Amino acid sequence: MASTLAWIVAAGALLPLQNLLLAAMVSRGLSPITALALNSIVGVILLVALNLVLYGPTAIAATARSLQSWFVLPGVLGTCVVFAVLSGYTRLGATLPAIFLIVGQLAASVLLDVGGLTERRGGFPVSYWAGVVLFVVGAAMVVASRRTQG
Repeated sequence: MASTLAWIVAAGALLPLQNLLLAAMVSRGLSPITALALNSIVGVILLVALNLVLYGPTAIAATARSLQSWFVLPGVLGTCVVFAVLSGYTRLGATLPAIFLIVGQLAASVLLDVGGLTERRGGFPVSYWAGVVLFVVGAAMVVASRRTQG
C-alpha cells in the first residue's frame, strides 16, 4: 500500500508541473483546447506504446472486443478536469486551482465511499470525518489568506 500511495503522491506532484507547462503553451499563443489536444495526443501515444510493450499486439484485439459506448466517459471527464485546472492556472496561479480541484475531488470521493460505490469497506469513524473537515478548513484558510493579501 505504501508504494501505491507514494506513486499517487508523485503523480499528484506532477500535476502542477503539467499545468504550468500547459499554461505556458497557452501564453505562447496556443488556445487552451489546442494545448489540451496536444497533451492528450502525447498521452494516447505513450499509453498505446506501453500497452503494446506490456501486453503485446493481442491487447489491441482484446480492447476492440471489449469496447462499450460508455468507455468514452472517463476521457470526457478527464478532459473537463484538465481544462478547468488549466483555465484556473492562467487566471489564478497554481495554488487555488489545486485546492479547489482537491476539495471537489474529496467531496465526490467521500460521497462515493459513503454511498458504497467503491471498494471502501467498513465504517467511517470520527477521525475520518475530522480529517475531511480539517482539509476543508485548511482550504478555506488558504483562500482567506489570499483575500487579505490582495
